[in-house]
Amino acid sequence: MLQFDVPFAPEESYADFLRENASRIYSLYFSLYSPKALDARARFETRKPEDLAALLSRVPGLRKFALLNSRFNHPAWYFDARSCAGVVEALQALLDNNCLDGVVFGDFYQLQALSDAAPELCSQLEAVPSVNFSPDSLEKIRVLISEISMTKFKAPQKIVLDRALNRNMTKLKKVSAQIREKYPEMLIELLANEGCLYQCPFKPAHDALIAFCNMGLHPDNTHSINKKLGCMRHLNEHPHHLFSSPLIRPEDAGRYEQTADVIKLCGRNKGDAAFPAMVLGAYLNRTYGGNLLELTDSMEWLGEKVHIPNQDLPGHFWQTLAYCNKDCGSCNYCKDLYEAYAVEKEFSIPDFRTPQ
Repeated sequence: MLQFDVPFAPEESYADFLRENASRIYSLYFSLYSPKALDARARFETRKPEDLAALLSRVPGLRKFALLNSRFNHPAWYFDARSCAGVVEALQALLDNNCLDGVVFGDFYQLQALSDAAPELCSQLEAVPSVNFSPDSLEKIRVLISEISMTKFKAPQKIVLDRALNRNMTKLKKVSAQIREKYPEMLIELLANEGCLYQCPFKPAHDALIAFCNMGLHPDNTHSINKKLGCMRHLNEHPHHLFSSPLIRPEDAGRYEQTADVIKLCGRNKGDAAFPAMVLGAYLNRTYGGNLLELTDSMEWLGEKVHIPNQDLPGHFWQTLAYCNKDCGSCNYCKDLYEAYAVEKEFSIPDFRTPQ
């Protein structure tokens, strides 16, 4: 049965919810909430490692991974002993509290710098490549694992495959079989509910802008840029393209049991634990009766304008999209699907007045 890799939100009630469902969860991933340890989401708060460890300790028995998955770090960071020491101290504090099994990384320069600075610590931690490396072939995965072996970090026990493979079952089956033959102990993980354009061409620049923001080099205006120039504008102008997103619906997760072991869920930057708890509940139950867009991490804003009745989508939805040739210029399937099922909402202004 598929297990889940889920974001950890630092709230006691959410930690207790995860503990109740621990038998279905393989691992947790979380920000270090430190200005010296950047990850791939805008940072809004800081926390002490000891406080984070106290909450993580409420969920024993699950593997736990700290996020160091920023697209890149400031060039001075790699040779700044104080900055590097700040990350090392945070990782060591979590390890000392039995709340850390590894890191999810997005910058090999940083991985090597940490390995050089704290070889004994790193030798106790797995280094899991971020999905943003887009591992979509055995060749890429071999290179990633080989390069990790050049550091003091332990080899990963799981690999998160490129999102696009969710919608290319022919290739996914091939890559999955190759991984199982070459690395029989490796778990295969798929990212389910990010929800963005297929092969999103804006993502590299978007991730770079988030990195600049987290380094304090410019304000957090990626939302505005995406709305005016990027994927949000694209989806506003062509909303039917939401169906080409490589998301995996809760109802379809079971179709991947032969090609994957773990389903990764995202949404840790939604303000509190309500969103990841709702999403995990839907995937545990393998059904969701609301707006499909409400499950997504990157298209939920579109859900304020469009309702996609998830349970009403036709039986041929997954089969058609998972095996299509992605030549959207010669196909109207997504457009026809949108016209048949999408309900566009009337514009309204939310009432923010305090009830009398």
